[in-house]
Amino acid sequence: FKQWNGKEKSLYFFDEEFYTDVKTLNDQETGGIGVVLGRKVVDLDLRNSVAKLDNGWEISFEKCLIATGGQPKSLKVFKTSSNRVKSKLTMYRGFRSLFNKYNDHHSNSNHSSSCKSSEFHFILNALPSSSTKINEETTTYLNQG
Repeated sequence: FKQWNGKEKSLYFFDEEFYTDVKTLNDQETGGIGVVLGRKVVDLDLRNSVAKLDNGWEISFEKCLIATGGQPKSLKVFKTSSNRVKSKLTMYRGFRSLFNKYNDHHSNSNHSSSCKSSEFHFILNALPSSSTKINEETTTYLNQG
């Protein structure tokens, strides 16, 4: 993403200490980054740059990233597919389980020639070892071996 100063920056999951408590964010002289987890945005007032949450909070913003953490439904095409197709489909309950399965990714080699598999291995190898906090969300990976 592009920062306030125009420089490009990759977004990784930082340790909890990196973020400012949202209850004290407005009191910080230097500003900061706050993250609200487990709440729903019930109204987004773009004219006044205010997000209204399900607990009554109103958060003003200059820029706003809303990560929904949505969970995809299993598609009918996969439920009714042949055993051959089903044998190539792997469903993960969350990114953490996928990440743990490939935790030793630096020693793994990419034996598949598929584009998705190559991208997947590239992402795992690009993750810094300090990036251990990963949001739980449903991840589906179609194994194209």
